[in-house]
Amino acid sequence: MIQFGSRSTPFRLKTVVLILAMGVTSVSCASDREEDRDPSTSATAYAGDQPYLFDNIVARGDTVMLEPGAESLAEYLPNQTFVFDGKPSGPASEGVVKGSVVQAVGAQGYYVPSGDAESGTAIGFDDPRAQWRVIEATIEVEDSIGLGNPETVGIGVVVDVSDTKSLVNAVKNLGTVVVVVGGQGFFKFDKELYYAERVGSLIGQVSSDGRITFPALATTEETKESAFVAGLDTWEAIKAEAAQPKEPIVFEAAQRK
Repeated sequence: MIQFGSRSTPFRLKTVVLILAMGVTSVSCASDREEDRDPSTSATAYAGDQPYLFDNIVARGDTVMLEPGAESLAEYLPNQTFVFDGKPSGPASEGVVKGSVVQAVGAQGYYVPSGDAESGTAIGFDDPRAQWRVIEATIEVEDSIGLGNPETVGIGVVVDVSDTKSLVNAVKNLGTVVVVVGGQGFFKFDKELYYAERVGSLIGQVSSDGRITFPALATTEETKESAFVAGLDTWEAIKAEAAQPKEPIVFEAAQRK
């Protein structure tokens, strides 16, 4: 009989707290960062400003509590399954895509009048009332894992600051990327869109030598690399890891008094 390793933390796979699922986060973190930007400077000067984009993703992640689940890039790959309270569950992601961003457009804005609601009111992307926005990125696929053989995929990138031109330009200029994606149907306005897992932090950029970095993930001062990635920093390494047979990770239910 196979004995699986277990963890005592309760979780619901592929689920985050409501504040993420509805896209409603505190905008204070991102707004504080926006104060550092010179409002007199033309937005076009920030074209391709990836640091600004990834700062926003990090700020959003700081306001969201992820449900326990996958704890490394390897565990986010679709060959890793889970068992919760004795019940088999699926992988933490839908799959992984590698390709080039060929288009990015501001797709939708959302306004939450009460500041705390289960859903937002859809408004224009550039509407100044928007508390969060979705940029739709089109990726021309070079290769993928778990997604079949698509020629292109659309990914929704959620942001929550007002310098929309810079952010759209930043997404448009990401170049070659590797993205771990969650399933379609997350965005009501376009159910064909995927989303980037882990609050968008699993958007990786591919350098000219083939190395993948995930700018929104924390790196250690000593190695300048992310422990979360743990050596899976090339497409070849990710594909090899995704091809390995793996035992399910077992989570034990929380003890209830």
